[in-house]
Amino acid sequence: MEATLAIKMAARNLRRHARRALNTLLVMCIGFVTCTVLFGYVEANLEMTRDAFIRWGARGHLMIESPLAEGTTQEDAAKALLPRPTQESIESILRADPRIRVYARLLEISGMVNNGRTNAIFAGLGEDVEQIRAIKGPLYEYDVVAGQPLWMSRGQSALIIGQELARLLGCQVPNVGFAPRKPNEAATQRGFSCQPQEVQLSVSTESGQFNAQKFPATGIMDWGIKEINQRLVVLPLKIAQELLNTESISKYHVELVDPTKANEVRAELAQAFAQRGLALKIFHWSDRAVFYHQVRGMLRGFLAFVLAMALLISFMSLLNTSYVTILGRIREFGTLRSIGFSKNFVLLLCALESSGLALLAGAIGLVGSTLITLGIRAADLSWVPPGSSNAIPITIMWTLKGYAVALLLLLGLAVLASYLPTRLVVRKQIHEALADL
Repeated sequence: MEATLAIKMAARNLRRHARRALNTLLVMCIGFVTCTVLFGYVEANLEMTRDAFIRWGARGHLMIESPLAEGTTQEDAAKALLPRPTQESIESILRADPRIRVYARLLEISGMVNNGRTNAIFAGLGEDVEQIRAIKGPLYEYDVVAGQPLWMSRGQSALIIGQELARLLGCQVPNVGFAPRKPNEAATQRGFSCQPQEVQLSVSTESGQFNAQKFPATGIMDWGIKEINQRLVVLPLKIAQELLNTESISKYHVELVDPTKANEVRAELAQAFAQRGLALKIFHWSDRAVFYHQVRGMLRGFLAFVLAMALLISFMSLLNTSYVTILGRIREFGTLRSIGFSKNFVLLLCALESSGLALLAGAIGLVGSTLITLGIRAADLSWVPPGSSNAIPITIMWTLKGYAVALLLLLGLAVLASYLPTRLVVRKQIHEALADL
């Protein structure tokens, strides 16, 4: 009964003290908008980084490789390769699992690249072209900034070169970074030129012999990190195997139908491999993604710091306005207590008023946050982070979790900011409160 009466009185008081509550309402709105926009920005960046590794980097959701691969030196790299019989056993298990959408084989390759005038070190990959294309998906499959991706070569001899390596070899390449296609957007095709068009790759084969072969440069790739672009080459797997004179591969990248079942699939695959006597390690895509964890830690730290500052400033502002408001109503609260209402009723009344004001601020703030989000997304802004070679879109994600967390924080701050001054007021004797001027 008291709770119902407190709700009715709180609603009436909010209408009565509307002017006095405007400052408090404004502070709450600003705090809510700050929290939701910041949370949406951080989540959008984390989502883009995850997408970059899973799609753009074509890691899929799981990676399978030899336990000897981690920490292997270049001289011992052949020991970590997976031979053809092992591949057949692995693939029979992967094909039988309906939770796996696609898997791709990759062969790590390194050596020297030469165009007749310049020598440079390269490090890259031979890959199952169509399977990697499937993992990347339609928005990332056109993965070059100039020329053609491997899947457009249709089995012909082809070589993709990193942007900085291409410049080192004297190629004329566009100074643009990679960006995924937007839905229903056509790929931007750009030309480039190299003199000569063919470059020679020289490697040490699996048996330790020297081998060299010339390939036409058919595409220029931007991996996003300049140090990688300075060494990167990408070949079709069959051609890379011929160059290394091997049928072995380095690892598998596996994409799942349902990414949420990654732990379950990983455990069952490990069990199936063990039953076949296969010594293999299975990693989540993020286990080797040092850059992702660095970005995640930086963004989470940035969010925590700014959020803490915003909450502190909002709380101090709310506390200040609440003190002014509550101290101006001492006689009102004294009157309520004189006619039989308890101290707890007065505390509940003020808490309900603050909660109602917070809910109103949340509704107004949601409109403001929506307008800001729409404006930022429509502006199509971007920036180039230090050490990166491509622009990162500035965008804000729609996140129900962020809105809910911001509203709960706002309610908590509002109630706490009203409780502290109200608690001081209700401690006064009734005659003292009624005599307050």
